[in-house]
Amino acid sequence: ARPKAVANASMNADGWLTTSGAVPLEDVVFAATQAVQGGLLELAKHLGGRMTESQRRDAIRSYLGEARGTLERLLMLVRWALGSHAHTSGLSGALAASLERQDAMRRAADDLFHLHRTMPLGVVPQHDVLAAVDILSSGTFSQLPRALRAPVPEEAASRRQASRAL
Repeated sequence: ARPKAVANASMNADGWLTTSGAVPLEDVVFAATQAVQGGLLELAKHLGGRMTESQRRDAIRSYLGEARGTLERLLMLVRWALGSHAHTSGLSGALAASLERQDAMRRAADDLFHLHRTMPLGVVPQHDVLAAVDILSSGTFSQLPRALRAPVPEEAASRRQASRAL
């Protein structure tokens, strides 16, 4: 049996499949979200194998690109349908919120990756921590050698030394 959306389909003069009825928007949203979820499950299976870190990042980036493309096309379809059907406004808002959440998750993942990459740069050597505690608690830096003297200014160069240097 043919699906409900294709049961009344026919070919037009240009060779395109046309239907006299409309495909319910809920079916399109369901199919798109199922495709994105199925891709996520496949990605989880794929990441379980032996992969390098860069291969994992590439696989995740590829999935996110495909999922984003699917959901963006779905959002465009819903917005188009919103122009012709007022009852889809709740669905459009939910889809837009879903895309915003996806963007927020991507930004959070990027921020976590950046934090992970820069964390070793933020580790302070132990002696610097001790010096900071010394300064904050006593107001002085007791670890400086007491034999430090004021810098002695160099004598000005004579005209002969200056011309020889040039």
